[in-house]
Amino acid sequence: MKINVYRTVHGDYVGIDEWNREWGGFKPSRTCTGWWDAYLPDGRRKELFEPSGDPLRVAQRLFSEA
Repeated sequence: MKINVYRTVHGDYVGIDEWNREWGGFKPSRTCTGWWDAYLPDGRRKELFEPSGDPLRVAQRLFSEA
């Protein structure tokens, strides 16, 4: 699995190539340690707590909770 990190004016944006079309991407929360902000392709936002800081674990959790 390949993890892509895109730099934008809003900060780093992480995406997993297999899920990029389904999930818009995700990034660490700026305000709360261990929380991640996920952006879905339809424009909705989802918050997820994953204290490990591992982007692959975050992606797996998002995929399993879909």
